[in-house]
Amino acid sequence: MRVFENKSQMYENSHDIGDGEFFQNFEQVGQGIFPFVIGNVEGVEDNRTHLSEKHDPYTQKGWNGKVINDVIEGNWSLKTNGLTGRNALVYQTIPQNYRFEEGKTYQVVFDYEAGSDGTYAFVIGEGEYTNPSNLKVYHLPKTWEDGNDKSTKRVKFLVEGAKGRWIGILSTTKAADLQKTSGSVSDFRSYKDFVLDNLLIKQVEVTSKILKENFLESFTPQKIYQNIRKNQLKITKMLLQR
Repeated sequence: MRVFENKSQMYENSHDIGDGEFFQNFEQVGQGIFPFVIGNVEGVEDNRTHLSEKHDPYTQKGWNGKVINDVIEGNWSLKTNGLTGRNALVYQTIPQNYRFEEGKTYQVVFDYEAGSDGTYAFVIGEGEYTNPSNLKVYHLPKTWEDGNDKSTKRVKFLVEGAKGRWIGILSTTKAADLQKTSGSVSDFRSYKDFVLDNLLIKQVEVTSKILKENFLESFTPQKIYQNIRKNQLKITKMLLQR
């Protein structure tokens, strides 16, 4: 057993484990990438998921063509470098680090940046991980646009507690969009990267407001909103013509 002390305040702004909100901004991680553990994406190799330290401007969006930040907020974020198209688990929580209790519902919130559409996904699993087909998968869109200084998106998901429940990030089968670049240029510009920060997990009561907040506001793309509005206008026009 290894015992050490640090300044983390992940549990209701306290160091001690207890009921209430869990928050991890990766500024005071004692060891590893808590509450996550590394998945099977690279086997036993020197994994490319790590705590990325801010060295402004070199690690941030805009430097030499970088489209996303290595660090979202503060001095540290959790970064995955170049692991696209693997169809494998990048990292996950485990019940020993955070327990999603059976019969309870939780809201999971985090900030992220992604260099390409759908190359990484938020996943919900149960028990031992075997393959992606057994997971609930939410593909994450890219977060940057040309001419826009902002490249961070906040998402919210509802997770039902269960024995052995866990959450994580998956590298999907989709290849990164390299924007007509290749080699070291595409690598440096972060088209194949994913960065996560400000993870919040809290128990909630399911209400219409919570459902709207988790699906419509954080997961439905703007294009779908536009299509819904267009269809509503078409239906209204048809009804008026009758």
